[in-house]
Amino acid sequence: MAAPAQHPLHAHTPSHPHHRPYDVQPPAPTSRTFWNHYETGLLVDLWLEFEPQFLANKRNAGVWAQLARRLTEQSGRHRTVRECRIKWKNMWAKHRDLANALHMSLEAKLREFPHFGKFSAIKQRGSQQQQQQPLHQPPLHAGANE
Repeated sequence: MAAPAQHPLHAHTPSHPHHRPYDVQPPAPTSRTFWNHYETGLLVDLWLEFEPQFLANKRNAGVWAQLARRLTEQSGRHRTVRECRIKWKNMWAKHRDLANALHMSLEAKLREFPHFGKFSAIKQRGSQQQQQQPLHQPPLHAGANE
């Protein structure tokens, strides 16, 4: 009796029963990426390292690019600038929600969001920096104080 003809898709499939040709394809890009605890902590630590540059520049795309590159190098998982910024924005939203949750203790907030204390400190430093900057500086004129 002759062996049954194989479908062309299965002709080169290895004998392992759980291997399928599409298993070797990278997953399709999605609009949602998941961050593990290590990556999230690394993002926070790197942002703190780059904090002076972030606070000194309104246009900080270059700083985000450096941060994303370092995050990729240290975590081994490629993260784009967009992914980093979205994650950062979402963590600020989480911090804001918890800061407004007056019924929750600090311990409960830290259980819910382990970086709550770091974000509170960042916010406080930003508020202090804004208070120290004058609202309006008159333009300097050459020769005015000479």
